[in-house]
Amino acid sequence: ANVFTESQFTQIFTDFPAILSCHSLFLQKLIERGSSYATTLSDLFLEFCDYFKVSLPFITHYGALIQIIHPKALSNMSLFTHKKNGIPFSSYLIEPIQRLPRYLLFLKVLIKNTPKTHPDYHYLEQALNKILKVTSDIDTATKNAQSINEIWSLQLRLSKPYNLINPSRTMKYQCNVKISGETYKLYLF
Repeated sequence: ANVFTESQFTQIFTDFPAILSCHSLFLQKLIERGSSYATTLSDLFLEFCDYFKVSLPFITHYGALIQIIHPKALSNMSLFTHKKNGIPFSSYLIEPIQRLPRYLLFLKVLIKNTPKTHPDYHYLEQALNKILKVTSDIDTATKNAQSINEIWSLQLRLSKPYNLINPSRTMKYQCNVKISGETYKLYLF
């Protein structure tokens, strides 16, 4: 039996081929370089940084994907756990999100352990800064997507006609307020 509808399957897995291809090619290039003292890696990070953005659509929609998977996983755990090693499906899904932070950690350790006289040292710092920029861009896009989803969710709950959806509108703050003993939600845009 199919666990997901065709639409859900597409939503969850549509970005995987591109993400896998990008990081597999990057790994292949790293392996080809080897691990001798003279090995340089910074140019590969600099070359691939913009390609790492291939994960952006998946990362920005991750919250929605988990909403699709979570109820199904609870109702049928055997389908959502790897048979051999018992790893939950959600652990595999988070891999694209964790990839860039792992590259950041790797570069930080590599810089720390690379002598300043090594030909790659200063370029490694450039690579680190570029990965930091890509990560920051992805974080910003993720926050924007979350804000849009929150506004859309709020729009659907309005009882009186009012259009909250506007490209320049972002949710800045939300909190509970008490008025005459009643609790209400306050949203600031």
